Formats: sequence, C-alpha cells, structure tokens
Amino acid sequence: MRWLVAILLGSFAGLIAVMQLIQKESEVKQGQNPVEVYRAKAIIKPGITITAEMVEKAPIPNAFVQPGALQTPDKVIGQVTLLEIAPKEQIVASKLAPSLMRPLAEVVPHGMRGVTLETGRGLAGLVQVGDRVDLLGIYQFQRSGSSLLSSVRMLFQNVQVIAVGQFTVPNVLGRTKKLFEAVGESGPGTGGTLTLAMTPPDAQRLILAQDLGRITIIMRGNDESPQPLQFEAVTGDDLLGSQYPVWTPATKEFNLMSRTAREQH
Repeated sequence: MRWLVAILLGSFAGLIAVMQLIQKESEVKQGQNPVEVYRAKAIIKPGITITAEMVEKAPIPNAFVQPGALQTPDKVIGQVTLLEIAPKEQIVASKLAPSLMRPLAEVVPHGMRGVTLETGRGLAGLVQVGDRVDLLGIYQFQRSGSSLLSSVRMLFQNVQVIAVGQFTVPNVLGRTKKLFEAVGESGPGTGGTLTLAMTPPDAQRLILAQDLGRITIIMRGNDESPQPLQFEAVTGDDLLGSQYPVWTPATKEFNLMSRTAREQH
C-alpha cells in the first residue's frame, strides 16, 4: 500500500510539472507571436504633425510591445508629437496629442463657405469650434428729424462655428493652447474673430451686414431645435418709449400685477 501511495503521489507531482511546463511553453510562444505596431523611420522632434512618410508598420514580438503602442493609422497619422520619438522607436499614445490645427479648407462643409466675423471677445471668449450661434445686427437709422433710431434684429440662426481666431479645433479650457506650450510654441492667435460656415448667398449678406452696422452673437444650446424662430426687430423706442421697464418672461406675471396696481393708484 505504501508503495502504491508513493507511486500515485509521484505520478500526480509529475503531472503537475508537465502541466506547468506546457503552460510556460504556451506563454513563451504567445510572447513570440508578432504584433504589428507603428514606429518612427527617423527621429521625430516634438511639435511635429506625423505624416505617413515618417512612420512604418513593423512586426514586434508580443512580449516586446510597449504599453500603449499604436496599431492603427488613424491613431498616428495627423497626430502631433509632444515628446521626441527616436528612430525605430514604437509610437505610443502618451507621446502624441490630437492635431492642434487643421487646414481651414478641411473643415468647411461641402457646399458652404467660410466667412470671418469680427466679434471682439463676444460671449467672454467661450465660443468653441463646433458650437452653433445666432447673429444679431445692430443698426442706426436717421429719423425724419435729426435724431437716430437704433435697432437690433435677428440676421442668421443656427450658424456653425468652424474656427475661433486661428484655432480650427476646440480649445476647451485652453487645452489646445497648453498643448502648444508643451512643445515650446505660442500657438495660433485667439483674437476676436469667428469663422462661420455659411451658404454663399448668406456669406454675401453677412459681409454687407458687417459693413452697415455692428454684428454680435448669441449662443445656442446643444438641444436647441434647428428650426428657425421668428423674431421682431427691437428699436430704441421699444426700450425707451414706455414709462415701464422691459420685463423678462420669468417675471412677466409679477410685473403685470405690479403695473396694474400702479395704474389703479
């Protein structure tokens, strides 16, 4: 019986050893399976937009693939290097950032035109690429007498912003500018201009509207319906020609009651 137990224990230990050996062999083979990743053909300095000519796809044993190594062209081509990449070095995501700039012609929708609007620092400079805005025109008209009549009217609604200053990608919370600073560049200007995507006839109207008066912008919410709304022009007489202030809809009911009470007294 003792011999039988010893034989069984020995066989069991041998079986475990064989299984471990098979597992180890499988891990080694798996580590040797090549994985195609992108690597630099030559040195790529920081702040460079990567093109297809700068990189190559090469098979690397699985065990030697760097964490975050990129395997698809959309993750590499057109991206900008934050750090230097050495020749034959695998390109990893931590060394790249989304393209800081795109040519304006690439972001103008088909059939539309890009037209630039001088805005100063409208909406506190918070308008971003991809936002949609409405445009108001402020004008002055000569009355029959000597005084001028000021008027503001809705000109265009639901207009897409395709560039802010010289940024053609969103610069949310200054993120894009910080990426430029990370590679030692000042980045493009963020001055008070918006470039909008408009149909050619609307672009003509906007250019003329800028010449005739002052244009300002108001922001639309992301859930706003694209259907245009009807707005009446507002004049200085509408604001100043009444003894009562102009009330907002939020306080309309209260103010109507207040006005009624004043009239009764």
